[in-house]
Amino acid sequence: MRMYIISAMAVNLFISIMGLHGQELQIIAVNEQKKVVMFFPSPIRQATTGSEDFHFSYNEQIPQYFGILQGRKAPESNLLVITHDGRVYSYLLKYQEELSQTNYFVTDTTAIGKEGGAAFKERVPVIDSVHYEKAGAYVLQKVHTLNKTKKESGIAFTVLDILYAEREMFVAFEIENKSKDSYEVGSVNTIIEHGKDRAERSFQELPLEEVYHYHTPKVVLPQTTQRFVIGYRKIGIGGKARLRFYLREKNGYRNLKI
Repeated sequence: MRMYIISAMAVNLFISIMGLHGQELQIIAVNEQKKVVMFFPSPIRQATTGSEDFHFSYNEQIPQYFGILQGRKAPESNLLVITHDGRVYSYLLKYQEELSQTNYFVTDTTAIGKEGGAAFKERVPVIDSVHYEKAGAYVLQKVHTLNKTKKESGIAFTVLDILYAEREMFVAFEIENKSKDSYEVGSVNTIIEHGKDRAERSFQELPLEEVYHYHTPKVVLPQTTQRFVIGYRKIGIGGKARLRFYLREKNGYRNLKI
């Protein structure tokens, strides 16, 4: 089956190379112990490696934006990925015992070309502020069903609800300050955890990319409550993965995790 995919790609794929000559392909280091995750700007449609010693796994039934690389000790190979927007990405793969990077966020400007010989058109990023504004307001005003809370030193951090859109995930938060001191918000992050135990060699934390903030506070005054929404770029979550939410105080110790 693997040989059929490689042959089909070689016979049927025509790639227009845009400025590839003189460029060096990015090298991705992998090993057997850690999973290297690559996030693409468009869902993966097809992918293959040049050697059985390196494996790139992705969801072939439900298109998703990420794939996972692993490899065993072997000579260098390569990886070819085609996304649903027709862009083609190519990388060199090498085995390395110690990895300095396990997460790669790919931009469409790094594609080597486009299948079918189609010329590139520069894509100008457009932030649909009206869409995000409406989603943020809706998530805040709707009846909240999640309501998971963590309390520490007079601070209550609550995940009120989650709304899944086509390409985004909107999370409604609440920070209640029952202490006598103001709470300066350092950061609010949503993480995907892979693995059951941090002691596992395969355990990973993958931060979600933020795309919009709706009423996110910088300071929560004593005896007040602030509600807000953060929009994230949605990615698929496997059965063994789970969402974690972190609230960190700026220049303080009152940090909470749900």
